[in-house]
Amino acid sequence: MAEKYAGLGNEHASEVAWLLLSRIQLSFGCDGESKRWQAKDLFMKSTRNQSVQMYDKRQVFRMLVLSVLTCLTCVFGGLSMLVLPPNKACDVTTVAAIEVNPLNGNTRRVRLTCHSRRHGSLCHVRLMQREPVRNHGDWVGGKPIVSLCVAYDKDDQRIVTEPTVIEIVDDASLTKSLSNLQANMTLRLHPGDYHGERHVASVSHLTIEAIDPLRPPVFVAGRQALHFSRCDHLTLKNLKVVGQSINGINIDDGGQMDKPTTDVLIQRVEVIETGPNGNHDAIKLSGLKNVRIVECKISGWGGQAIDFVGCHQSQVQRCQIFGKKGFSQNSGIQCKGGSADITIENCYLKDAGPRPLNVGGSTDLDYFRPQGAKYEASRIVVQGNMINGGQCACAFVGVDQAKFIGNRINYPEKWIFRVLQENVADGFIPCRNVSIQDNFITFNRETIRTAVNIGPGTLPDSFSFQGNRWFAEDEPSKSKPNLPVKEIQPTYGQDPREIR
Repeated sequence: MAEKYAGLGNEHASEVAWLLLSRIQLSFGCDGESKRWQAKDLFMKSTRNQSVQMYDKRQVFRMLVLSVLTCLTCVFGGLSMLVLPPNKACDVTTVAAIEVNPLNGNTRRVRLTCHSRRHGSLCHVRLMQREPVRNHGDWVGGKPIVSLCVAYDKDDQRIVTEPTVIEIVDDASLTKSLSNLQANMTLRLHPGDYHGERHVASVSHLTIEAIDPLRPPVFVAGRQALHFSRCDHLTLKNLKVVGQSINGINIDDGGQMDKPTTDVLIQRVEVIETGPNGNHDAIKLSGLKNVRIVECKISGWGGQAIDFVGCHQSQVQRCQIFGKKGFSQNSGIQCKGGSADITIENCYLKDAGPRPLNVGGSTDLDYFRPQGAKYEASRIVVQGNMINGGQCACAFVGVDQAKFIGNRINYPEKWIFRVLQENVADGFIPCRNVSIQDNFITFNRETIRTAVNIGPGTLPDSFSFQGNRWFAEDEPSKSKPNLPVKEIQPTYGQDPREIR
């Protein structure tokens, strides 16, 4: 069945199978929630793995045959039914659907008015009128054999969504698609150059990705390639951004400080040459929750490679960040403005500015999320990274609680760590409560006279050091640093490259 609807993609095929199964259950009066979800899991596993043989073939075949018969009865009889969440089903007034032509595989979108009535814990939705909304390909002959539905209530709010996949072949088609965006759409871009200055607001479950991950589309020189405001469940995958003067990618909460934008994934995105000077970021994030930045590559920027302002519960994983001559590059990854619960792990940073990692910072009070926070950053974890170069490896600036664990530091230029308090507004918590543990630190004593630079208004006595391995490559006998507190179980003078 999945192969028959391969033109819709595996996810569409899964939902088609589930819709058909839903109709069977209505036909047989099956009201059990647990039975329905177990059946859905069976269908989605079998279609997405494209291997129905893994399951009971007779059971699956019997359900599919009954599905098709039921579906054909619904279509040719002018009646179609849909299973919806019990608390929402009887709110349905219209349905958007994808109809499939069995003769040529073409699809088209239609909008249908409907009447719904409750039946036990379920709800029957009777489709009353078919009205074309938008054509997808040529519709030549044949009768539709299935409708994959999206339900709306009387206020035109979606109750159930279906993914819509659109292939983007050039810059003009991208412009057209962005002007007609709806929730739960996927734009798959062909290779080529695309203009920036794209602003999207209040569209949820949007995915923009390359159709060929090995040949990503390129957003070329401009002011700002992509700007998203209040776009929950946003995914950006396998894209390339080059030569933007303001920001490469900018994602924010639209200024609604108490309502963070949630669930953002940026994966395998490359951002090159942003700026070059001033506070211009490769990836700028403001007021977000649950962000994942995975396997991205950034080189050359003005302000920050990745800038978190008032972001929470987020991760940066397996990214590569390279500084470039001719760019000011204030810091590599920065977490400030009330940011909390952020993890930076398994990344590689090389010559990423004076502060490759800036845990905290200095933010105007108007931009804090949440408003009234008394710290620049809190509960930040930096672990398993390699940090080469920079004036220091990491600056802790107005942070309350952070962990710096299991990182490799190579050849910082002036200090190894900095402890600073740049925001001195009334009531602000001084920089404190940082644990630095189990790191491998290689430096040259000729350039590193002070291991930890401590600024005024901080609480260095609240820091802890444990199990770090310090190695002054040019003078191993002088590997022991001067620290603000006594370290527990340190190692001095042993080359980390000789440690297995």
